[in-house]
Amino acid sequence: MITIMADATDRYKLLCDFGELSWIFSHSQDIESFLNEIVLLVSKHMGAEACSIFLWETESEELVMRATIGLKPESVGRVRLKAGEGLTGLALKESRPISVREALKHPQFKFFPGTNEENYDAFLAVPILRGIEKIGVLTVRRSRKKPFKKDNVQALRVIATQLANIIENARLLMQLGSEARKKPQEKALTLEGPKLFRGTSASGGFAVGEVLILARERSITRMSEAGLDSKHTLADFRNALEETADQLEELQGRVEEKLDDAASLIFTAHLLLLKDQELIKEVVQLIEEGQTPARALIQVAKKYMEIFSQSDNHYVRDKGNDLEDLTLRVLGNLDSSSREHISVKDKIVIARSLFPSDVLKLSVEEAAGVILVSGGATSHTSILCRSLKLPLVIIDEPVLLNLSEETRILIDADRGVVCVNPKPEEITECERRFEDLRTKGVAAPVSGRAVFTLDGVRIRLLANINLVSDLAPALAANVDGIGLYRTEYPFLIRSDFPSEEEQYILYQRVIDKVGDREITIRTLDVGGDKVLSYYQNYQESNPFLGLRSIRFALKNEEVFREQVRAILRTCTSKKVRIMFPMISSLDEFRHAKEIVLQCWNELRKEGKKIEFPQVGMMVELPSVLDIMDGLARETDFFSIGTNDLIQYLLGVDRANEKMAEFYLPHHPAVLRALERVVSSARRNHKEVSVCGDMAHQTRYIPFLLGIGMRDLSMDVSYLPAVRHFISQISMAEVEELARSLLAKDSISEIDAILEPV
Repeated sequence: MITIMADATDRYKLLCDFGELSWIFSHSQDIESFLNEIVLLVSKHMGAEACSIFLWETESEELVMRATIGLKPESVGRVRLKAGEGLTGLALKESRPISVREALKHPQFKFFPGTNEENYDAFLAVPILRGIEKIGVLTVRRSRKKPFKKDNVQALRVIATQLANIIENARLLMQLGSEARKKPQEKALTLEGPKLFRGTSASGGFAVGEVLILARERSITRMSEAGLDSKHTLADFRNALEETADQLEELQGRVEEKLDDAASLIFTAHLLLLKDQELIKEVVQLIEEGQTPARALIQVAKKYMEIFSQSDNHYVRDKGNDLEDLTLRVLGNLDSSSREHISVKDKIVIARSLFPSDVLKLSVEEAAGVILVSGGATSHTSILCRSLKLPLVIIDEPVLLNLSEETRILIDADRGVVCVNPKPEEITECERRFEDLRTKGVAAPVSGRAVFTLDGVRIRLLANINLVSDLAPALAANVDGIGLYRTEYPFLIRSDFPSEEEQYILYQRVIDKVGDREITIRTLDVGGDKVLSYYQNYQESNPFLGLRSIRFALKNEEVFREQVRAILRTCTSKKVRIMFPMISSLDEFRHAKEIVLQCWNELRKEGKKIEFPQVGMMVELPSVLDIMDGLARETDFFSIGTNDLIQYLLGVDRANEKMAEFYLPHHPAVLRALERVVSSARRNHKEVSVCGDMAHQTRYIPFLLGIGMRDLSMDVSYLPAVRHFISQISMAEVEELARSLLAKDSISEIDAILEPV
């Protein structure tokens, strides 16, 4: 064994020797063999008698031993620790090395019988981290006679740093999840018989179909093992490329037909990769050297995906996903037996997360429904699914990713229910219930815009829209106007910023369709969970408190000006209003409004005959609650974004399903904040509306009306139920209810009052 020496020469030699990591990675068949080679190499370099790698599992929030030498092989997959548990868990929790001369006597040590731990005393653990992301822990052990010294600690830290990068790459290409030993409850999912899971409804609807797992790190590996060594020729490969190009162009046409505002070609990246002569040339060369087309394509794709994944450029890293998708499409056209791996038509798609472009692809390729095993019901993905009428359930059950793709699933997205292996009668009952809902909707068309309470008070119902396709159902529902047009979606689904002209064409199309109704256009609201893949300055440890919404706009003034000019060019009447998101101060509002004024003056000098619009702001941050009267003197209107206001008032990440119990719209601080905003707006004779989720929730509508709210803006799907609910309300009763709720200091007291509603 080679022992690490204390001098600098040997430490640098260690770094050179660990170039072996890359060779091991590229020649390993799977993640297990890769990790086994790593522990052998580390134990050799560290002069250690035992070495283990623990990887962090986000689903179970545990460190799991994944490879070892010196301990019993049966320990792999069995030894599990929480963060902070044992010396290994402590290293991860505190993000620091832990070195102990006599581990067995240490009070923090956790002993696992049957592992052979008792044969070693000296213990050293170093966390494997990627920035703030937990990856795992590397441990080495020796007998009492050979304790670890400071230089050993430093050496292992260097090794762990190099491991962090290469394991991050391994995650992109290998199946960490599927190759780990299944927990008992995961195995149970493969048994026959129906199983019911309850999650959160994010986009309503009903769907039934077979499962399709979208796990980018698994697909290419699975295809490598799919037996593609058939006798295809170079001509077959070129034909597959042509067929793939035709399919992508057809899909792009269907996207444009379905969504006018998807101005950016979302399949452009795929088509460009398909035409990359260097990439294709490498595949052709391997085929000419004797490899089958499938194996040649997979080999080259893996090479470039690794290169992409190592880039510091977020946009370049995302190309790895595009290349994987393209590779699977070409393989499907090369070998029809592999097409099941890329077809989403009529499938229930299960994934950890989806980009907006992913959602568009699933919609245009006619997926039946989606299950996300992480994320929040108020995220942009959920909103986009609602616009596309794609049923979506959010459920904290990562185990669903382990279902076989022949499994049949039913999702009742109205109730947030997922049924694995449903009985025929369950499917029939669900179909009947949704058919009844559709029939009732047809039988009771909306007549007239006006909505009144029982005692004749007029309530305005407005629509939130994201895409041009949302307008038809909104107008059919006879809304009073568009209370919130979210302009970020054309930005999110593109690969670059849309130009002023592109935005103007889109906004004019929307405004023409709206007719005589008022429309409030919110300026770009990105950041948090809405990330632009092509914007390179977004690497933040806490994006919800970072450069988002109006902050992003004011830091990227040219982007903001182009959007403002595009909106102003449509202002030929008073029906168009501009609204700024996430305003935190009067100074910020003034700055943004001054830019609107400058752009308006520029356009007037250019000969544009336009009106200066009303300019308002979102109320989303607690910082504005004490300056409402000052803001009311300068803004034309307010719109309360309850989703973010609740998040920031209560310090709860609304996109984290594990925090759902703390996200409480009826917290007394939230109710009193809403009352303060409405009172200030009315006192200053300014319009105020609610455009967050509280606007459509019948539990809270009585309170909102009771404090004086008269404008409610919501996603189109909620309008019929809310219209009916309001018609059954008496203002005298809800005003008394609001007074009662505002007088309570505890959540439980408010809960008790709201319970019957």
